[in-house]
This record gives sequence, C-alpha cells and structure tokens, in this order.
Amino acid sequence: MDVVKKISVFVLAMLMLCSVTVTAYELPQKYSSDSYLTEIPEVNVPAEPAVQTEILTYFNRDLVPLTNPAKKQGNTVYIPVREFFLRLGFTVEEGRTIRISGSNVTAELKKGKRNITVNGKTVSLTSPVKKIGGVTMAPAGVAAEVLNAKVWYDELSKTLVVSDASHRSDDILRAINYKFWMNGEPYYEISFNKFDLCYQIAAKYTKDAGYRGEENQIGGAEDALKILHENGFRSIRAFVHCNLRGSFVKGKETSTEYYLESMDTLFDLLDKYEIQCVICMQLPSSDFCAKGEDFFDLICNRDSESRKIMYEFIDFYVGRYKDRKSVFMWEIVNEGNLECDIGWQIKDNRYSLYQLGQFYADCAERIHMNDPERLVTGGDACLRPSQWHQYLGVKEGTIGVNWTKDTLEDRLKAYTMLYYGLDVVSGHCYNTGSTGTEYAVSDTDATKVNESFDLLMKESRRIGKIFYNGETAVQCEEYSDEEWLEPSKAFIQAMIDSGVQVNHWWTFHTNDAYHAPKIGWQVTEGALFEAIKDGNKRIKEKYVVNFISAENTNNAWTDAPDTLVAAAVTDIDTSELAKGCNASYSFTGFAIAFAACFCAILLKKRSTAKV
Repeated sequence: MDVVKKISVFVLAMLMLCSVTVTAYELPQKYSSDSYLTEIPEVNVPAEPAVQTEILTYFNRDLVPLTNPAKKQGNTVYIPVREFFLRLGFTVEEGRTIRISGSNVTAELKKGKRNITVNGKTVSLTSPVKKIGGVTMAPAGVAAEVLNAKVWYDELSKTLVVSDASHRSDDILRAINYKFWMNGEPYYEISFNKFDLCYQIAAKYTKDAGYRGEENQIGGAEDALKILHENGFRSIRAFVHCNLRGSFVKGKETSTEYYLESMDTLFDLLDKYEIQCVICMQLPSSDFCAKGEDFFDLICNRDSESRKIMYEFIDFYVGRYKDRKSVFMWEIVNEGNLECDIGWQIKDNRYSLYQLGQFYADCAERIHMNDPERLVTGGDACLRPSQWHQYLGVKEGTIGVNWTKDTLEDRLKAYTMLYYGLDVVSGHCYNTGSTGTEYAVSDTDATKVNESFDLLMKESRRIGKIFYNGETAVQCEEYSDEEWLEPSKAFIQAMIDSGVQVNHWWTFHTNDAYHAPKIGWQVTEGALFEAIKDGNKRIKEKYVVNFISAENTNNAWTDAPDTLVAAAVTDIDTSELAKGCNASYSFTGFAIAFAACFCAILLKKRSTAKV
C-alpha cells in the first residue's frame, strides 16, 4: 500500500508540474513594466513624403510659401521679387522701377538692370532683373542686400535659405527641410565621441581611480579639446552625468558646489576651444528616484515624485547652460531602446518601447520649455532587428522573446512610436551597410534588405525627422592594425556618399586607466585619426558648396540689432499679388491697344494716299 501511495503521490506531483508548466506559457511576459494583454496602441505611420521638384525658400527657418517658387538658371537662383518681400511684411510698388520699403530700409531696382540701391547705396547683382514665366524675378542676392542677410542654396535638397543677422552667427543647429543647418549654412561633420570629458573634469572631486593625476583630469580634457580644435573638428558627443549629480539632486551642499564647478569648467573649456557638444544627460537615472519609488516610476509614471524631481533638474540644467554656444544638441540617454521590453539581460523588468517613446516626448517637451531653439535627440542605438516584434511579444503575453525579424513596415511602426516627440533620430552605426548582415525584410516580395545609411535616412525622413549618426566605427580586433585601415576608410566613404550630415566616431582618446587599453578607445593620432580628419574635410568639400555664393556681396552684414529689417514670414492677401499682375497686364494691354491704334492710323493714311 505504501508503494501505491508513493506512486500516486509521484503521479499527482507530475500532473501538477505539467499543469503548472502548461499554464506558465499562457501567462503574460512577467518581465515587462508595461501592462500586458491590453490593446496595442494604433500606430499611424506618416505617408511617404512627396518628391520635391520645386525649390523651397526659407527665411531663417520659416518656410516662405511662394505661389511662384524660386527658379535656378545656371548658377543663379531667382526669387519672385514682389511676392517674396510682401511675405516678409514689406511694401512693394512694381512698375518699370520696383520699390521695396520697410521700417528702416528702402530699396529700388529696375527691370532689365543689374543694380540695386539700398538706403542710397548702389551695388551690382550678378544678373539683371527679368521676367520668368510672366513673373518679375531677381537674383536671390536682392534678399541679401535688402535684408542684410546671407543667402544659401543647397542643391541636394533644393532649398534656398535666407538668413539675417538674428540667425546668421548664433551657432544654433536647426532643422530646415529635413537637413541640419547652422548660421544659414548646411552643417556637415565627421568627428568624435569624447565620452569621458565630464568624468575627467569631475575626477578632481570624485577621486575616480581611473583618472589619477592632473594630466588625466582637467589637464587631459583640455589637451583633448585643443587637439580636436587644431585639427578642424567642431563638435563632439559626451556623457555629462557623473558621481556628483546624485548628491547634487538630493541637495548636499558640498557636492552641489563641486558639481556646478565641474559643469561650468566643462562648458568653459568647450567654449575656449570652439567645440560644440551633444549633451547626453542620461535622464533615465536612479539619481532622480524619490524615496519609495523606483526606476520604473520615473520612466513610466508621469505623475510620480521621481518625474517631478527629474523635471526640476532639467529646468535647472538646461536653464543654466542653454545660452552657451557650445551646446550642439540635447540628448536624453545613451541607447535607451536597447533596454526596451527584454533589456540587456532579457529577464530584467523593463519598460516598453511605447513607454520609452512617451518618456522621450515628455523630456523633449520639458527641454523645449527651457530652450525652444536647440534640437533634442534620444541617443539610441540603431533599432534591434526584432524591435517591434519584441514589443508585440510583451503586449501579447509571450514567455521568452519574440525574435521574429521586423519587416520594413514594422520598423516604421517602431520608429513612429519611439521618436514622435523628438526632433532628431539617433542611430549608433557600427559596420552599418558593410557587413552583409540582413536586418530587415521588405513587405512586398520578402527580399532581405541590409540596414544602410540610406535606409536609416529614408526612414527618419518618412516620420519627419533628421538622422544623426551618434556613434560609428568599423568593429575590429585591433584599430591600430593596417588590415583594418582600409575597411575604416571605406566606411567613412559610405558616410560621405550617403550624405549623413553629423557623424561621431567611437571614440577620441580616453584618459581612463580602465578603458584606455580597450579596442577603439585610443583614436588620437596615426592613420585612422588622419583618415577621419580627411573624411571630415571631404564631406564639407562635397556638400558645403553654395552655388550662389556670388550673391553674397557683404554689403552691410553686421550683427547689430538695427540691421534686422524683417520680423517673420507673414500671410498676405493674395489679391495683392493679383493686383500686381493686373497692373502689369493693364499696362501691357494699354501698350497693345496703343500700338493697334497707331497701326490702324498708319494703314488708314496709306490707304488714303493710295487712293
């Protein structure tokens, strides 16, 4: 009987185990902080943007909606004089002489002539004013003279930008027609991550064992920036959180003093060497976690005390440094998307792709409240090959990880969900487009598509953003070996050919004793450094070319406030345009009628004489 009992107990235990095992696969993914078995949010991927065939004209960063768009003939770009200046709030009288007048400027130019007189001073345009398609057009240089502005034409994007003194030299990176512009010019660069710049400076106070001695602390940071400046690099990317920040947030007086001194020193050095920095603030951080709350309250609960603490920090930090010219872009975190849904260790409790997208949007909104001018990016790595399906797996209650490879349409859903609230899409591109790795599958014929710079730029534009290559390199065993130099050169060339505007190589020299021996962390000199330096030069030579540079005569260009003669782009009554056209037509009609009468009189005289 004991044997029967034992067998019965064993069988019952096995049945219970099987039951538990079977049931377990029906349970939701227990490692996600997102609610499970709920409706998946609808993601509306923006439609494919129309192919741009006409030149778009911008005043500073505002689109000037021209009924008659600018035209390019040879190397001269013409703008419709009357409509352009009416849109900027000027009074325009058009006859044989065109008179343009505003609050502190008066200009005159004549049809068929090259000269323009502005406030009594006469200069020459590159081409005469003429009719194109029945509309009076003048070389774009007319805007430079009247507005005291820089005029730039970007052939690649068919974009004409007129930048006056308010934007011409403020060193603020802006997004215009899906491209980066600064000071009225398109911005291109291949430079570096200098990830440890903040750690070096703060090491004076944190006693970080990785940075011993002045030569590895502030002195090392200054040496690095000096080398970058002397070699023509103008931007870097750096992490600016450090061990002092947590104590600063919690209000410890000594740490507050040290933290502010470290941050002020960082921005002072950047300013000194004219280097701008992508400021990676690492906002998803335990530094901001309130008592009784955790990391997920910060990320996922908009009403948490932790979120309020983080907002207070954003207000302080961005408010304190927003006027520094050394701020290139604000960045929220490093590779936050790799922590979504499954995380690095898979069995961690993680936030979801949807929750991170909301967090990004909330952070960007708060940053823009303090600094409405600067662009904000997330700081992400390139999307995982299964990023969308991993999110679906969590929402559908899948145990384990859904490794189904995303289609191109799936990727666009992930892009839209993650980046809708940001200005710039970030990707960390290692070996991108050069390894043959198949990341995505097309929706139409299941053709496997390799992730490339062209694809990343196309996807970013599809959702209305610009792509930023935040970390990039060819992964290899030893960066100093000659065998890796040629692949690196080919990779740099791929960036140039694709027209990715801002690229930060991983990484410029580190003074950290623990990281210094690692592969790729010591690009300071040698063949690879020279290749990156050469690539930075060539990308500018290829794209930073102004086809209408001759239009910029430097007639008055100063940054004094009284040189600003236009406030902003304004709506106009289209009847004003029609009135100008009618006036032109009525003059033409009068001329035709007069000619007809004159000819009739002559014919009548000839007829009479013949008789």
